[in-house]
Amino acid sequence: MKNTDKLDFGTLTGLGVKIAIIDSGVDAEHPEIGPITHGMDIRIDSDGQIVWGTDYVDRLGHGTACTGIIRQIAPKAEIHIIRIFERSLVADGRVLIEALQWVIDHGIDIVNLSLGTTDRQYLEPIQKLCQRAVRKNIILVAATHNKGINSYPAILPDVIGVAGRSLQRVNDFYFRSDKNIEGIAHGGEQILCWRDASKVIAKGSSFAASRLAGIVCLIRQAYPCASLNATRKILSLHSRLEYTESIRDEAMPPTIKEIRQYPCIRQAALFTVHRELENLMRFKHLLKFDIRSTVDPLKKQLIRYDDCGRAVLLDSELSLCLREMSKNIDTLIIGDMRQVSRIVGRDVFAEVVHRTLENSANIFSCLPVSSKYYRDLFALADKKGLKIFRTQLDSQKIKEVARDNFSFPAIDVPVIGIFGTHLHRDTFYIQLKLFEELTQLGYKVGQIGTESYANLFDLDFVFPTDLANQLNVPIQHYTSYLGYKLHVLNQTKRPDLILFSTRSRIIPYDISNPNLSLFESIGLLTGLKPDASILVVDVCDSDDYIQDSIGALRIMGQSATILVVINSNFSI
Repeated sequence: MKNTDKLDFGTLTGLGVKIAIIDSGVDAEHPEIGPITHGMDIRIDSDGQIVWGTDYVDRLGHGTACTGIIRQIAPKAEIHIIRIFERSLVADGRVLIEALQWVIDHGIDIVNLSLGTTDRQYLEPIQKLCQRAVRKNIILVAATHNKGINSYPAILPDVIGVAGRSLQRVNDFYFRSDKNIEGIAHGGEQILCWRDASKVIAKGSSFAASRLAGIVCLIRQAYPCASLNATRKILSLHSRLEYTESIRDEAMPPTIKEIRQYPCIRQAALFTVHRELENLMRFKHLLKFDIRSTVDPLKKQLIRYDDCGRAVLLDSELSLCLREMSKNIDTLIIGDMRQVSRIVGRDVFAEVVHRTLENSANIFSCLPVSSKYYRDLFALADKKGLKIFRTQLDSQKIKEVARDNFSFPAIDVPVIGIFGTHLHRDTFYIQLKLFEELTQLGYKVGQIGTESYANLFDLDFVFPTDLANQLNVPIQHYTSYLGYKLHVLNQTKRPDLILFSTRSRIIPYDISNPNLSLFESIGLLTGLKPDASILVVDVCDSDDYIQDSIGALRIMGQSATILVVINSNFSI
């Protein structure tokens, strides 16, 4: 049989093929697992020594799920279990190295690795072992990271890397030999064998890798001497699906899809143009919608003062203004209404939102809007088929990333942070200006925003730190989350450099003032790890204070200040 001939996978069973599954063990008593040819465990004891044993019982379920998939596809393959995960899906890199060494020494044909590491200290030994495996004609199949991060061994050239996608037929796959991650297999929700003879519904690239490893077992049965390159050609020949952009985009996790944040905003107006929102006017050419008009209630004299000096909101004038604005827009962007509400002594924000919805326009709020506190407004929006947009953070997602405790290697593009000596100094203006200039020069620029309205510019991701503080997210949690998002941005967009800016000052004038916090700056410095910093100062800042701020950037973030911008154009 030539390896250019089409195989009938339905007639193949994996007979005579030896496959090692390096994972959390297996529940050998599970009715759908069948006989295990050999099993063992490798662990690190209390003295830090590597210990080999015969206990391969799965206490987690992950290894049983992977074994069940392979058994389903290649029912007569000889399965060898190597347990390296014991109480969690985390193991010392040394046990993975030992497991790979064992399969090389014991005549294994295929290795399933539904695992990986981002720790670069293990890259070189893993890479060498993978090269040795290829010379021994062993095919290694490894799962890519579920969160879009480069992990080893999946991205190595001597390994078939596999990503998971939701495919209609569970044993379909497609193969792209020109990509780091060559294989795509079904990793969407599926029924899987689990520990204690049970079943679960789960998803992930782990299970996609197991499916492709099972198919490779069938190929090895048909072509016992097929090399890695020959196996790749056979997989390409039998790829069930044509690779298309639509399949790729549909399969990407929501956190890394390049989509417009608010596609229904086409014609907008600004209400209460406080200093931060002025950037929407300065850089309106960067927006994907038009700004038709702007209104500031104070400057438009919608607020008057009576004979006793009390502020009065002219309701009829406000209603007329909002009605006229709503004729030409689909969305009203509302800035910080707190000052206006304090002046007149009532919740003007709620009144503006209610009247705008009645006039059939959507709302974008630059400040958080509680769906519980403003339940009536959200109900009105639903009734009229409208939206109340506001920047939100998924605190549960932040906690999950922190709990996973990822170790991220240094990214390979420069990160530049823009900081200020004053609260709310317009660092975002500098960021957008740099983005504009660098883009015109032909650079591909990644952007991270910390302003709550930055989503309107369709930045790569936005993390409004004031909202994180309101959610009471611990500083160490959103530090790890920022690191994760930074790496997702780098891996998916592949920019030439990445820009971010912060809303707060680096160090307060008065360290004893409880209202002045360093948490935001520390979180950004430790999470995003800028290679260089730009400091925006005020003409009134003393030399000592500027030097202290530069020193804080150097000490807290190990970041050199490459530029100091003196900002005298905007009020504090």
